[in-house]
Order: sequence, then structure tokens, then C-alpha cells
Amino acid sequence: MSADEPKGPALKPVTPARVAQEITKLSADRRNGQVEAHVYDQRFARMIQELRERRIEGTRADIQAALEPSLHLAVHTSEVFSDAGKPLKRNADGQWLLPIKGDGFQATLAIELSFVPETGDKGRV
Repeated sequence: MSADEPKGPALKPVTPARVAQEITKLSADRRNGQVEAHVYDQRFARMIQELRERRIEGTRADIQAALEPSLHLAVHTSEVFSDAGKPLKRNADGQWLLPIKGDGFQATLAIELSFVPETGDKGRV
């Protein structure tokens, strides 16, 4: 048996509605202060791992339809970004640098925006 082959019976796929429900609940708990940042990170990582193992049932359209009511995107018009109240730094290439860390690792994520609209709908996307 190769390392890529499943080790046991296939697990039942997770429904898109269940994924949306769990993400919404976890996000609300974090916003309300019921879950600390490191616990949120651990739970979210565990959720992603489970989805990798079990897969999501349905098509891309089914998944997007289930997540859409919870997904809110907005236009950020300021050049000021922060990480826990501290301004993010930019490197010589103009990329925003976002420090990330967890149990046993630390890294810096460089973000480059290739397109930023001047205006946009601040509602749901």
C-alpha cells in the first residue's frame, strides 16, 4: 500500500451547509471573545484537515451557495493596515508583510495586491 492510498474505509463527505454552519459558529465565537486566537487557529486547522480527509459533498456552486450568506467582503480604502493594532510593514518591493506564528513555527507572509479597485460595493459579494 502506498502512502497516497486511503488507510481505511472512505469517510462520508461533509455537506456544504454543515461547513457553512461550523465556519459561521467558529467565526462568531472568535469575534465575541469566546475563543482565543490560538484556539481559533487550532480549530480552523483541524476543520481544514477534516475537510481534506472527508471532502465536501456537492459541486462548487453548491458550496458557494451555502457559504454566500456568511461571506462579507468590503473595500478597504485606506493605506493603513494593522495586525492586532500594530501597523503592518512593507518591504522594498511594496509587499505587505504579515507575521504568522503558531505552535512550533513562525513565518512572514508577503502579500502583493495586483489590483485594488477605486470604489466598490461594501455589501456582500
